[in-house]
Amino acid sequence: MLLSPPCQGFSVAKGVINPLDPRNKLFLDSISLIAGVLPKCFIIENVPGMEDPRNTSILNEIKRRIAEELEPHYEIKCFKLCTLNFGVPQKRFRLIFIGYLKEYGVIPTPPSPDFEAIESLRIVDIVPEIDAIKVGQSKKTLKSNTGYMNTITATDGVIVYSKGESRSLTVDENKKFATFPDWFKIPSEISTVKAHKLFGNTIPPMFMKAIVENIKNDLGDDLLSEID
Repeated sequence: MLLSPPCQGFSVAKGVINPLDPRNKLFLDSISLIAGVLPKCFIIENVPGMEDPRNTSILNEIKRRIAEELEPHYEIKCFKLCTLNFGVPQKRFRLIFIGYLKEYGVIPTPPSPDFEAIESLRIVDIVPEIDAIKVGQSKKTLKSNTGYMNTITATDGVIVYSKGESRSLTVDENKKFATFPDWFKIPSEISTVKAHKLFGNTIPPMFMKAIVENIKNDLGDDLLSEID
């Protein structure tokens, strides 16, 4: 089971955190859902902003619920991972909670980073037409195309410089930096702005592929075949 409750209430991207954001409750609902269904294994994805001191109250409640509702049934680990280490040309950090039913007798492990692949994930390697980008809340940081793409957020967080002009990322560029395959299409009725928001909220497929393949290594083919 894969769950990705809303991250906006935890995120530090906008510089303002509201631990009482009603969307944060959906993380607690995700815990209750897992406890009710008891899948063989689960993954919960969210932002590292959960660990910000301003989120202490809600994080403590999440930890309490996990301890009470899930730990009697699951071996659980939480890992802070960077997508750049797993074939994604985007420096995007995420907290990944992984749990296996205790009957398997297996402790979750993180996927192994592919450091060699990082060398081919620079901005210029992915979209050579991009000369530089500006990032940050005030768009004050200029980064060369020989660096790596920052986290692509649901808001317009990146300004691209290409052929002497500044612009936003195109849909095709968003697809490349988020590791969606070429055959993946955005419906024509969805605007470029809305498409950018969708990609900003996505879990990069290559990142999740690395996590799922590692779960297969943890559990083995025999145990994995038992998972519904």
